[in-house]
Amino acid sequence: MLDFSNPQKKTIISFFCIAFLLTTCKEKELDTTPPIITITQPANGATISNDVTIKVNATDNDAVSSVSFLIDGEVIGEDTESPYEYPWNVYFWADGNLHTILAEATDLSGNVGQSELISVEISEASINAIATGEDGQVIIEWEMIEGAQSYNIYYSESAGVSTGNGTKISDVTNPYTHSGLTNGTTYYYVVTAVFDFGESLQTSNELSAIPGIPPLAPQNVSASAGASELTISWDASESATTYNIYWSENSGVTIDTGTKISGVTRPYAHTGLTSGTYYYVVSAVNVYGESDLSNEVIATASAPSVPQNVSVLAEDRQMVINWNDAERVSTYNIYWSESPGVTKENGTKISNVTSPFIHAGSISGSTYYYVVTAQNIYDESDVSIEASATAFSVWTTKASMLTGRYKHTSNVVNGKIYVIGGRDANNNQLSLVEEYDPTTDIWSTKTPMPTGRSGHTSSVYNGKIYIFGGYDVQSSSEITWIEVYEPATDTWSTMTSFMQQGRSILTSKMVNGKIYVFAGYVNNEFTLVVDEYSPDTDTWLPKSTPTPDLFPRSQLTSSVIDGKIYIIGGDFGHLKVDVYDPLEDLWSIKTAYDYGDNTDAMSTAVFNNKIYFIGGFEFNSYLVGIPKMLEYDPITEMWNTRAQITTARGYIASVVINGKIYAIGGMNNSDPLSTVEKYDPALDQ
Repeated sequence: MLDFSNPQKKTIISFFCIAFLLTTCKEKELDTTPPIITITQPANGATISNDVTIKVNATDNDAVSSVSFLIDGEVIGEDTESPYEYPWNVYFWADGNLHTILAEATDLSGNVGQSELISVEISEASINAIATGEDGQVIIEWEMIEGAQSYNIYYSESAGVSTGNGTKISDVTNPYTHSGLTNGTTYYYVVTAVFDFGESLQTSNELSAIPGIPPLAPQNVSASAGASELTISWDASESATTYNIYWSENSGVTIDTGTKISGVTRPYAHTGLTSGTYYYVVSAVNVYGESDLSNEVIATASAPSVPQNVSVLAEDRQMVINWNDAERVSTYNIYWSESPGVTKENGTKISNVTSPFIHAGSISGSTYYYVVTAQNIYDESDVSIEASATAFSVWTTKASMLTGRYKHTSNVVNGKIYVIGGRDANNNQLSLVEEYDPTTDIWSTKTPMPTGRSGHTSSVYNGKIYIFGGYDVQSSSEITWIEVYEPATDTWSTMTSFMQQGRSILTSKMVNGKIYVFAGYVNNEFTLVVDEYSPDTDTWLPKSTPTPDLFPRSQLTSSVIDGKIYIIGGDFGHLKVDVYDPLEDLWSIKTAYDYGDNTDAMSTAVFNNKIYFIGGFEFNSYLVGIPKMLEYDPITEMWNTRAQITTARGYIASVVINGKIYAIGGMNNSDPLSTVEKYDPALDQ
């Protein structure tokens, strides 16, 4: 050991030391330069919302021994090995304000270098947490924060809890059970994280929960089978917010063995099943948990029951099939045949029908047999008891005329129908006369009319047919002379007198030995003329005419009931029914009819003191025939819709014979028709 007590020795030693130091300093100069340090992460001015690692670059002439990391001037950690970095948990600083970061590096000589001071903004961040109420307690759970040593919980029975006003529960672990609480009371919570450098400034969002108990198990559970689902029903459980169903194809369903259907409401329709037996239990759920399971119930998905009380009603050209509703049905199928003993295998199938079902297109006189099955998603039922009916047609097709025609007339004399004149497919004026025998359904040709004409009118008196008016294509004018046909001798004659004014598309009727001729078309104008013709004297007498707003028209028709003449329809949508009394020479108006826009070129016939309107043209689509038919009762002034004619047409002629109405010829879409149909009023009531 050196002795420094002797001054002489001190001098010798000092000299020795100085010499040593000088020698040493010559070998190595003393380091006085501090390290150079730069913060590379985070960037100056950055906004930070999650934990971040602070990273720096540090260099020195010799070597860096350590790097310290400072937040707001407070050292939070250090690193002694490159790369130099430190994980920074921001929850303690997460107040939405700016905070500074500084790094200091120390070398082996003790020199200290500092980085530039940077600023960062720490976003307010919440601790993710939830609170769940249970019986007398609340369970608080949260997302763990890296670097946190423990957690604190603050709670209150009032909203707005904070670290300043809440009751503190210190040093808790996740999850935390807050027990000893009152059911039905709302409790509010926030959670903070505690680090080795202190408690975080930021808390979780405010949580709330109400302690309580799960609901009771559902009662009166039932299951029923429908057409495409099994429906499970139950009574509501008090305090339940939703329900769970557990099901299986085996009895003894539990939470573990059953297939779970979560969050259902009542009743619940279980779809997508196949035919079979299914077992169900139900539980009630609220925020506090799930109840015990209900009693087990059972339901069977199977084919529907067989339809009962099947009946068939024959209507005009159709069959109406009715039956009682089956159980568990989504739709029905019909199997039919014209032979008895209908089955699924031999019958013609009509699928997806409802009751009543109308089977159209039946042939008059044929008997149709039907069975019905019920169908659902699972299967089809057995067939019902067979039902049948014999078809009929209100309208039946008879033998056609030899020549298609329109704007013609027809009359009945001695049990036979005579069709006279008109136009053919080439728009020629016809003089052809055909005779029809209803007993044989045969047409024959008779002596032609002397003058070919169309748009004329005709009436019968004393077995003879009187022809008035019409259009003569040769003279391009309306005809004034009268020609008379006598069926008994098949001869024609011409009367001496002429009409006061020739006209076409007019109408006439015979009452009390006089023929009354109404309206018509002449020289491109409508006329209001009404004339009375006496066949016995071959003389004319003008009669009173109605005011223009009641009557001007052509393409009209007329009928006689109780000695009064009913003038009906005409051009441009006439809907009025004007009545002329020949005895009083007076006019009156009856209830207007609704024939739609189809009011001209129709025909009328009288049976049992009722007037039948047949066919006509679409007013807005001229020459497009319609199949419409109406019945008018002059006593009640009531209109009824009757069975439509099979073939739509206008410019039609009609007669009544043997209690049946015959519709003859006409036009549809510019095509003259030769077809004849017979209507039976007795079948259409």
